[in-house]
Amino acid sequence: MKLMKQLFAITTPLSCYLQTKSIDFIQAYQLVDVAKKELEKMRSTEKFQELVGDTKLFATENNLDNSGFKETRIRKKKRLAGEQTSDEQFDSVSERFKINTYFTVLDQITASFNNRFNGAREVLKDLTLLSPKRLMECAENKLYKLPIDSFTYIAQWIDGINHEQLIPEYITFSKCFTELINSSTLPTTLHKCQPNEAVVSTDEEIISSDEGEESIETRVKSVIDPGTKNETTILDVMQLLSNHDLHTAFPNLFLAYQGLCTLPASSSSAERSFSKVKIIKTRLRSTMNQSRLESLMFLSCERDIAIDIEQTIDTFAFTSNLLKKSLMFS
Repeated sequence: MKLMKQLFAITTPLSCYLQTKSIDFIQAYQLVDVAKKELEKMRSTEKFQELVGDTKLFATENNLDNSGFKETRIRKKKRLAGEQTSDEQFDSVSERFKINTYFTVLDQITASFNNRFNGAREVLKDLTLLSPKRLMECAENKLYKLPIDSFTYIAQWIDGINHEQLIPEYITFSKCFTELINSSTLPTTLHKCQPNEAVVSTDEEIISSDEGEESIETRVKSVIDPGTKNETTILDVMQLLSNHDLHTAFPNLFLAYQGLCTLPASSSSAERSFSKVKIIKTRLRSTMNQSRLESLMFLSCERDIAIDIEQTIDTFAFTSNLLKKSLMFS
């Protein structure tokens, strides 16, 4: 129990972050590296002795059996004629548990980390530069320079991308990204003054207006605020490039965003859907047709979407005269 508690304390934050819909791949891989380092620190005799000591202390405090590891008889294998080697036998039960169980569990978890995350690490690092947060960092810092090897792996992964043209396209797009997002929706007023009003500015007003000019960082917070629900996402950037025909001006950047939008961050959403299918389509509902199953799946999986109850009732009532008489009061 103590071992599982330590393992879950390391892997649970990483697991929760990987299940979020909008994740930063660089931050995700940093959490993966931190988890791997913590698991490697646990794989030592000192950490094992600390675990055994904590377990014994917990057993003593809760009046549990504190007899330690159960001693078993050592099995001896008969050596055949001509055999020069023999199986190594552990005299201590704790040593046997440490090697066969404790170290084995840690090695398997570390190996699963390597098999899952090392393959696409470099491509995902390039894709992280396409996040709105990274675009804002590039826009607000005039001295910001991209790494020398930026978009190297993504150019090899996606056909049709010119690596030499992608970097200047990215820098140009980041500088005008805030204005493009703000111009996607019409403001309340277009003009600062009425047509018949003359614009008169004194020297003091000009100086004060220059000093009070909005910084890029302030405009960025109005566009991308992590605490608001209207946070700009990758799909918003993709729609901006598509709806305004900006893919003609940034063709390589558009291909990069296409590849990013088609890449799932994790399989947690699909796994949740399959779990919902098991709950909805049970043995007693085996004759359910496809359309009803899809509707129930949509209602179950997309609970975060706001639904107008009155409009739903009206739509359902108009499907038949009987329902219309029963549900419509006017």
